[in-house]
Amino acid sequence: IVFTVALIGMFAPQLTRSLRRLRDSAQRIAGGDLKEQLLIRTTITEVADLADDLEAMRRELVNQSDALEHQALHDALTGLPNRNLFNDRLEQAIITAHRSGTMLAVCMLDLNRFKEVNDTLGHNMGDLVLQQIALRMRGALRASDTVARMGGDEFTILMPVVEDREHAAMAVEKLTKVLGDPLHLNGHILDVGACIGIALYPEHGEDAELLIRHADM
Repeated sequence: IVFTVALIGMFAPQLTRSLRRLRDSAQRIAGGDLKEQLLIRTTITEVADLADDLEAMRRELVNQSDALEHQALHDALTGLPNRNLFNDRLEQAIITAHRSGTMLAVCMLDLNRFKEVNDTLGHNMGDLVLQQIALRMRGALRASDTVARMGGDEFTILMPVVEDREHAAMAVEKLTKVLGDPLHLNGHILDVGACIGIALYPEHGEDAELLIRHADM
């Protein structure tokens, strides 16, 4: 009995602390706090296994949360940012440009003959065209620029810093040349091309909606 009491006295505090930490971690996870990694060191096998299971569940929830966030902010077909993410980045860029007194450019882009591709070769070919166009645009612009798909064959581009209107025009001219090269897809040679409009902050507007509208016009 004395030996048993001694063992209980030795392991009970450790078990209590470990279970309390498990409880606190489970409550944080249930409340949506998934940032903190679960680290519980214990020699009690059952508690360690329970802690490992809870940590595995936390990691899975983090992965699911990241995937859902990505889906909410990106176009499923091209992987580009969608309208929501573009608008958020544009708002932040306007704030930065206002504080620093710099200029930014917003571009609206429509593909010229995309409807003909869809009508004659089908939507699957149209999807391939959009994916290739997205790759070309990302390759032709700076890493700091944002290319987004707004829907259909309409894309937007944010250049958060441009020196002047000539700088913006040169970047767009480079882009039109890249998009003007024929696409070779599934045995077809497709000449698509694009029409691009540019609006500059603050010359053509000082808020996101106005800049997008003027670029579209």
